Amino acid sequence: MDTRQLLAETEDVAIGITENLASNRSLIIGAHDRIQETGGMMGNARNILRRMQRQETRRKVILAGLILFLVTVIILIFYSVLSKGTKESTQPHTL
Repeated sequence: MDTRQLLAETEDVAIGITENLASNRSLIIGAHDRIQETGGMMGNARNILRRMQRQETRRKVILAGLILFLVTVIILIFYSVLSKGTKESTQPHTL
């Protein structure tokens, strides 16, 4: 009878271990799926950050070009005003 009782206890322990392993397996599979999903989200986030960085660089280049254009226009206006002023002062006055 001791042998049968030992066999029954061993069987109960084996069933408990099997259930525990099944539960752990489902937890591991769930964690694996979440990790894959997180990896996908990280890839998407990386792509979004790259696009934002390219847009920011494009805006900086456009802004620098606009500043350069405006500085050039201001210099040309000053040059035009100063050159007219020197032409008028070098011409003799007639009455």
